[in-house]
Amino acid sequence: MNFLELVKKAWRDCGQTGDGPAAVTGVAGHQLRFVNWVREAWKDIQRESSEWSFLKIRATCTLTAGQENHTSGDLLITDLLKPLAVLIFVSDQWLPLNLIISSQSSDEWLRANKSSGQPCVVYFDNGVFSFDTLPDKNYQLRIYYKRTPQELVANTDVPICDAAYHDTITYLAKKKYALFDEDQALLTEANEAYERTISDMRADLTPQVTFGRSAF
Repeated sequence: MNFLELVKKAWRDCGQTGDGPAAVTGVAGHQLRFVNWVREAWKDIQRESSEWSFLKIRATCTLTAGQENHTSGDLLITDLLKPLAVLIFVSDQWLPLNLIISSQSSDEWLRANKSSGQPCVVYFDNGVFSFDTLPDKNYQLRIYYKRTPQELVANTDVPICDAAYHDTITYLAKKKYALFDEDQALLTEANEAYERTISDMRADLTPQVTFGRSAF
């Protein structure tokens, strides 16, 4: 479901009359509340876990030879929150770089004399990637990272989680409406549905916990 379809579903599920908002922009009053409840519900769900698989993605980008610092904008990554791993393409294979997320390490690197060559270490601080050596050519990078939470804005925006769990958003929006309307019965109904589906999401869309074999 897209943003508008989610709003319309929440509207119907909460027993409102009529077809609901015709768009997610240019609305006011009670219709605007539903637009905001759905938007806020999706944000809340994304913040519910730091391990959602749909927030972990990758991008392939290109270094600029001789350039010391590369911002995420330089690398055409507009939604980077935190890098998880960085690989460099050398001799027809992807090799991992040593990723250090530390402003102190970056400061140490900035004080060092720069040589030119193939980077082996990448420092990340405040949206800037720095390397232990100046790239001697336009190397390709593959960056695995956690993205910033998605915000629903336009009618056709679609939540980036699996479509099977889009109902979770409407259940949480329904909870927000029930709290606003002080409808305890509806709140209980919405909360039960939400807890069931968010539990399924956690089981399906976060890493599984495994335990090593005991030595005893």
